[in-house]
Order: sequence, then structure tokens, then C-alpha cells
Amino acid sequence: MNTTLFNNIDYLAVPIAIIVIIFIAYFIKKKQPQAIQLYFYNALLLRLLGSLCIAVVYQYIYGYGDTFSYYAHTQIISSFRSESFYSWWQIIINSPTSSNVHSLACMDRVLEEGYISSLVYSLPENANVAKIASVFNIICFNSYPAIAMFFGFFSFLGCWYIFRVFYQFFPDYKKQLALLCLFLPSLWFWGNGILKDPISLVGLGIVVFNVFCNNKFW
Repeated sequence: MNTTLFNNIDYLAVPIAIIVIIFIAYFIKKKQPQAIQLYFYNALLLRLLGSLCIAVVYQYIYGYGDTFSYYAHTQIISSFRSESFYSWWQIIINSPTSSNVHSLACMDRVLEEGYISSLVYSLPENANVAKIASVFNIICFNSYPAIAMFFGFFSFLGCWYIFRVFYQFFPDYKKQLALLCLFLPSLWFWGNGILKDPISLVGLGIVVFNVFCNNKFW
């Protein structure tokens, strides 16, 4: 099992992740209501900072946690991509306990990390975290902070579109709503990292926005 969330590649991968995220965010921001655009980058940059901060907390204060397992599984899944893109893709689209030969090979490598690691990975909801992280890892070079920033970015988008929904109904309270939806530590800090929380937040944001708003999501 990995015991560190940081390595030298972070110096290259983190700036690349930030550039890609800011580039994508630029086009999303332009499509937001003018009155609330001023909150967009402030909240996003805070979320990216939170992605680094939570990695520091897990590494130097907790020293353990599910995120270590997810990170280890991400690296294992990503290792198949360097061998065969087809093998990697089969692992991505199949259940972790599938009889698919590539999934079985992946489980064998997870077993090498330990019995507990295999128990974590065998649950689809846990394996899916690592699979999503492995997709981001195509440009992150196994860097935990870089992958975490992409998780944080999509977590931010989920919260942003929840904010958009509330703003639509209560435009006179945009400052208060921005504080509650974007700037609370429980969101910009704890809603980060290679964990299930960011995935839940972006899913919630998509559902809420599409239920209550007629605008296009992006």
C-alpha cells in the first residue's frame, strides 16, 4: 500500500492540471450569469487550494485513510494503460469482480497490495473512484495532488450549479448563497481529494440543476 501522496512528479503535474482546469473553466465562466461571475474564479481557486490542503492533512496528520487505497488502485489501473489501452479500457468498463480476464489481472495486482486493499477494491463504488481517477491520470502522471485537483474542480462545478439554482430563486441573497454553497470549509476543503465526496457533489449538482433550471447545464 502506498504510504505517500506526494512525489517529485507533482512539480510538473500540478501546474499542468491547474492550466488545464483554468482553461476549461474560462469557457464555462463565460456562460454564467454576469451578476455572479465574480464568485466563480474565487471559489474555484479556493477549491484547488483545498485539494492540496486535504492531501497534506491525510499525509502528515492522519497518515492513513481510504484515499490511500483509492490512490494505490488508481496507479494499478493506470499501469495497464501503459501495457495496453484495450486492457485498461476493459478494466474501466467492467466490474472489479468481473470474470473478464483484464479485471482478474487487475484484482491480482490489487491483492499484492494486501487483503484489505482487495476488499476495498472489490466494491464497485470504491473501484469507481479509482477508475475515474485513472481517467484523469492520463495527464497527471500518477500525481495525487494533480488528480485531486480534477476531483476538486468537478466537485466545485457541482456546488456552483447548486448555487445557480438557489440564485435563480433568491437573486437578492447571492452573497449569502455563495457563502453557503461555495465557501464553507465543509465544501471547499472536505469536498476534495480522491474520495467519493467530490463525485457525490458533482452528481448532486447535475441533478439539482437539471430538475430546477431550464438553462443548458454548461
